[in-house]
Amino acid sequence: MKGINEYIPLTKKEVCVARKILSEIEEVPPRDYRMWLKEEYDSVFGPQPSPPMFGTPLEFVSSNGKVSYYLYLSDGLMGDAAKAEEYRTAEYRPVFMLPTASLARWNALPFHKKLKRREYQLYRRVK
Repeated sequence: MKGINEYIPLTKKEVCVARKILSEIEEVPPRDYRMWLKEEYDSVFGPQPSPPMFGTPLEFVSSNGKVSYYLYLSDGLMGDAAKAEEYRTAEYRPVFMLPTASLARWNALPFHKKLKRREYQLYRRVK
């Protein structure tokens, strides 16, 4: 299967809002011991999922045009900081957390809708 690289640029306004929101990222609290053991066991002996058909990295580009960091966007990337204690024992949990209002602003950014629409188009093309 042939790979496709596409770029969905953020508008200047989206970049400013995304920067502000991303500056508020918090780490998810560490797992409780029981869930950590389960996660470790599953990483060795559990079912190994197949790789996704599409990768959706958010690229951070320096002023000289070099990509300095990738943040892979997925449905489980951002969580609500108000649910921090729930994430300690949750089987599936986000990678990062944002305050509730910031999470709502992050999810409302227009590039998310564009990205989902394009993923759907590509998925239908592959089927």
